[in-house]
Amino acid sequence: MKTRTRRDRNRRELGVTSTEYVLLAALIAAVIIVAVTSFGQNLSTTYSSVTAIMPV
Repeated sequence: MKTRTRRDRNRRELGVTSTEYVLLAALIAAVIIVAVTSFGQNLSTTYSSVTAIMPV
């Protein structure tokens, strides 16, 4: 009976750990998306400024 209880507890803990990893991955993905979007807009503005200054 004790072995079964330990096995069940380990499965529950594995489920909790998996959920934590999914939440962490989602948070990291959100941060990356925000950073890339912000950086992309700044890069676009800089590129437009440089091309406006350069003679054709």
